[in-house]
Amino acid sequence: PNYAFLLPLDTPLPPGTPVIAPPAGSHTLAQAIVLQEREASKLRNAQSGLCLAPVAVTNGSFLGVGDCRPDQSSWTIEFTSYDFEGRPVVRLHPLVSANKCLGVIGASTAVNAEMVIWDCVDGAPNQYLTVMETSDGYALRANHSNLCVTPNDRGASQQPCNADNNQKWWF
Repeated sequence: PNYAFLLPLDTPLPPGTPVIAPPAGSHTLAQAIVLQEREASKLRNAQSGLCLAPVAVTNGSFLGVGDCRPDQSSWTIEFTSYDFEGRPVVRLHPLVSANKCLGVIGASTAVNAEMVIWDCVDGAPNQYLTVMETSDGYALRANHSNLCVTPNDRGASQQPCNADNNQKWWF
């Protein structure tokens, strides 16, 4: 698989960095830089400054939101495609278990459905997230429900997308 970092368009790229161009005519505000090696990123909430991390890496494990620790709160970003508006679509893998993915429990489309860790399944719609650039971070929208990843007291759930800082994440 290809792994990606998302950067503002004005970010200079090292010479020779392979880039997947967005579809012609798209209005994407992010670049997907394709890397052949796995790179880790923290998923830090813009409002709290805390990081999203799996509590465990067994199927159905909930997430925690807490201090950013390199051993637990690092994620690999797998670029998969672009959506119809030219925004990157990704899957997030906990660094500690590359064959697991962040997804919505039971592929639920309900508001408040929890985000969990599960075996990665190609084509499982609840494991694909559209990355939407905001003024100071990225919103992560679940493709199957059109709801956004939002921290809560248990970890994270999906909620209606809005412009609040609690739905903005930094990689």
